Amino acid sequence: MHRRARPEGSDSARAEHTVRLYWENVYSRLAVKIQSLELQSLGGPDNNGNGTKDWIETAIAAMAGVDTSTFDIPCSEFDIQQYYVSSACIEGDTRYVEFMDLAFQSSISNLSSQIPRRGAGARWYANLPLLDAGDATPANASFQNGALEVPMSVKWMPYNLIDHDGETITIRKGDALRLTCIDPARAFEDLEHARGGQFEIALDITGNTYSSPNTRPITVAFTNAGSFTVSGDYIKGNNTLSASVNVVVIDASFPEASPACLVGKERTWSFEGMPSSIAYEVDDTVDLEVLPQTPDSSLQTVALCANDTNGEDYLLTFLARRGEPHNDYLELGSVRVSFDKQMLDVEFIEKEKGSERG
Repeated sequence: MHRRARPEGSDSARAEHTVRLYWENVYSRLAVKIQSLELQSLGGPDNNGNGTKDWIETAIAAMAGVDTSTFDIPCSEFDIQQYYVSSACIEGDTRYVEFMDLAFQSSISNLSSQIPRRGAGARWYANLPLLDAGDATPANASFQNGALEVPMSVKWMPYNLIDHDGETITIRKGDALRLTCIDPARAFEDLEHARGGQFEIALDITGNTYSSPNTRPITVAFTNAGSFTVSGDYIKGNNTLSASVNVVVIDASFPEASPACLVGKERTWSFEGMPSSIAYEVDDTVDLEVLPQTPDSSLQTVALCANDTNGEDYLLTFLARRGEPHNDYLELGSVRVSFDKQMLDVEFIEKEKGSERG
């Protein structure tokens, strides 16, 4: 039985629900007969009085949540989470992405929401646009139709060229940085401005030079893929401090067609347009091997083998290591081959919604 029911005790628990039974069979002349179907409700205390039984909250909290280890500046669960890039790629655990919602403040007076995207395995991720006025962006991740809510606050931190002189930062096409060039000895704690002076920042992406006489950060969106040099000078009287960083902008996406994976049998899949610096992630029902890329070739080949058909196999890309922003994701199809006496039945496990892409 495949059951998706909303947690009892929430407001939506009293709404109408749909229970679907799925029977997977590849053999001929077999049928299933349902004699009865019974739904039961389990009791329990609600000590915090929020309308959801305590055991339900404990169970959901064990399988759902928000990671705090993927942000640019380490923080605890209760700190304001800090990120250099907007949109901020946040992620976590959940089994039911379709029952999630991410609400956030998109401007000083407007609230927005989005449904996060499915990650590999029981994971989710979302791209959260951040306020660029120096204020933290409040957000709230809701799991299983509000049975568990995790509030968070994410601040878009200025990226100070002097602090990161000579470094390389990798971002996605369309991401933005709040650039500043301030002497750390004269900066306020939040790097939003300095005690006097001014800075100039030159971008070879545009050929333009930007000045900030009040040392406020300059927001720059990187809309083209490539490698770009950002240079800056902090000027205070007759003294000048100079610094530069390299910004690598990645543009990566999967082809439109989803590959089918044979259960227990390896297959290869080749595609173009994926940078060599991209890493891949799949759930534990799929074995993945990234094969060496031919020099001077844009063709990438991976070996895929499904070890189970759970109907929710996903392949994702991320920049270099787990925790860095995801570029794209692709739903994989699984094929099970079964031999039954004189005939060979092939069952293709199709997704209800087809191939979903972000």
